[in-house]
Amino acid sequence: MRARRLVVRELLLREGAAVIGMVETKIADLSPAMTRELMPAMFDYVLLPSAGASGGILVAWDTGAWSSANQSTGQFSASVRLEPVDTALVPWSLTVVYGPVHDSLRTVRDAALEPLLICGDFNMIYQARDKSNNRLNLRAMRDFRRALDAMQVDELVLHSRLYTWSNERRQPTLERIDRAFAMTSWLEAFPCHHLRSLSSQCSDHAPLLLNLHHNSWAKPRFRFEGFWARLPGFQEIVAQAWAMPVGGVDACRALDIKFRLTAKALKNWSREHVGSVRQQLFMAKELIAQLDIAQERRLLSDEECSMRRDLKRRCLGLASMARTIARHRSRI
Repeated sequence: MRARRLVVRELLLREGAAVIGMVETKIADLSPAMTRELMPAMFDYVLLPSAGASGGILVAWDTGAWSSANQSTGQFSASVRLEPVDTALVPWSLTVVYGPVHDSLRTVRDAALEPLLICGDFNMIYQARDKSNNRLNLRAMRDFRRALDAMQVDELVLHSRLYTWSNERRQPTLERIDRAFAMTSWLEAFPCHHLRSLSSQCSDHAPLLLNLHHNSWAKPRFRFEGFWARLPGFQEIVAQAWAMPVGGVDACRALDIKFRLTAKALKNWSREHVGSVRQQLFMAKELIAQLDIAQERRLLSDEECSMRRDLKRRCLGLASMARTIARHRSRI
């Protein structure tokens, strides 16, 4: 569905993701048009095609940050060896899995180079607390635990959520089936990693965001949006800001001050009159995330369930509007 692909692309751009792993893509063949809708232009990828309308795995990486000369796919997995463009980082291997793969996890581990991270939708749990009810498959849980023990991997701590999947029913079943496991060498290479969940938005799964390092936020700089000039009030706010007096300085300094005053005025004007699409999209995602968390502890009311459905539909429309704005920027 094109609208869902655009939502994924908007998420990647907003979070600044450099490596992505998607499961249950339901994509048998990724056309150039679908690629443009799904991910930024600088991304390369490896695809495990779906079987009809089920399954499928996509692993992609930003070629400006990472390169990969070694990719492979298995029955339930796709793997890449990531080499950093920045030599300060270390190369590492990523395997994305989908489905009941406990029988093949050992093979994945033995075939990959260290450091290794394995993540994805395992479609099973290995401890009772990972499900919101007591309908458990104990045999499958034991098999999964044995596979993890044999691989000698540790699970990355997930912050902010107990579960990552919901069956979206009135009295939902919640499970944590999306996980990430790492070998000791990977944990030593990235000791400051941080894994958290995002809003489920238009899916029954909550996306997981992994930061390899904690970076300080840079102060955002001013960016002029070309479509502003076609909006009512633009000419007036520019004229008002440009006309402000800046006496007592030379011509070059006066020009610099005028540019700064105009930029500040445009930022304030944009925040009040233009930024509503982004703000509404952000608020919708945050509300969905809060309802997802509340659903883990109690049943949602009829009004909350209706709001959650409406918000997910609204996210699709707002993401489409954000895409239109981005298209205008690309044509400047």
